[in-house]
Amino acid sequence: MAIYLEEKGLLFLQVPGTASSSLEDALLNQAGGRLVGQKHATLTELNLDEDASSAVQNSKSVICVVRNHFDWFYSEWYRCRTRWVYELDGSALTWGDAKRLEIKQACAFEFSPFLEWRLTEYDQSSETRSLFGHFTDSATTIFKMERLDEIQQWLEEKHQTPISLPRVNVTDKRAPYWQAYDRKARALVEHFYGEELKKFSYLF
Repeated sequence: MAIYLEEKGLLFLQVPGTASSSLEDALLNQAGGRLVGQKHATLTELNLDEDASSAVQNSKSVICVVRNHFDWFYSEWYRCRTRWVYELDGSALTWGDAKRLEIKQACAFEFSPFLEWRLTEYDQSSETRSLFGHFTDSATTIFKMERLDEIQQWLEEKHQTPISLPRVNVTDKRAPYWQAYDRKARALVEHFYGEELKKFSYLF
């Protein structure tokens, strides 16, 4: 889904793993937004939805949020082990076989071997990859999850739409993501996502 602020002409794409739920709650409950399209839909996918395509055509700005890749991968592994594994037989019955395999592998392996499996076996796409390109390529405004306060400032100063966002508790992890990385794991992320890391000025 995306969140559409019709009066302001703002369309917020919900990028997986970037505090999209917190932003969604604020935009729906404080800024008069409404949901359009399917969850985590790209702009291309929204254009295929009758209701959502109208929002796309009438929007003045398309906004999305990105996140440090190293943090994103660790948080995905952590959520697989502590949250999603308990949803396999419940609310997530629509998950495909690939996602189910990822969750099971995350529970079976510690972070570094899991990441190696995910980046070299599970995903065998090109050497140069993108986590966020499906969203950022069509966005007119991009924010970082680490600075959600900038969204608040942008909405208030440029669009006269003040919102309050909770402090993002990054996946409720017990330790910072960088403590989970060994040299090999770090090198893998830098190898496959180096260009996008540089694009958004993300460092380890």
